[in-house]
Amino acid sequence: MIYTPRKSKKSQYLSVLFIVSGFAAMALSAIMPSPGVVQIVSMVLIIAGIQMLVRFFLTDYRYIIDDKDDGSADLIVCRRQGKKDVKVCHVSLSCVTDICKRSGKHPKADARYNYMQNPAGEEISLTFLDGERTCEIIIECDESFVSAIKSRTSVSGDVQTRFAM
Repeated sequence: MIYTPRKSKKSQYLSVLFIVSGFAAMALSAIMPSPGVVQIVSMVLIIAGIQMLVRFFLTDYRYIIDDKDDGSADLIVCRRQGKKDVKVCHVSLSCVTDICKRSGKHPKADARYNYMQNPAGEEISLTFLDGERTCEIIIECDESFVSAIKSRTSVSGDVQTRFAM
């Protein structure tokens, strides 16, 4: 099963707003009494706009549930930037300890990996065991994909400690 989150235009508009306001502040610094402070603020706005553009608008994520012949399943997360398609996460769903919405409750984890497509999307938290460490993966998907993950996990049974990132 493959799920690709839909992009919202919010990140594109915010990044363009930050970049344009940064260049406008840079142009206005020529007539300000203390141009150094305004130029630093404008550089911060431009950098934040470029970061949002690269992180959210120019990046596509794809979540794949790979069913194996032995009955187990893996979650694979692929990131595409331009023509480059890279597998960034590969975990066995048999080592899931918790699946929840991350709206206010943040699970305790030693490491967090955020694979969100949109800056303010519906966050789903998958908590895994990696030996003795607890890792959290944050993805953005719909209810049908969450139920497909839940049907392939062993949340109520014994948790195995197979993990690959």
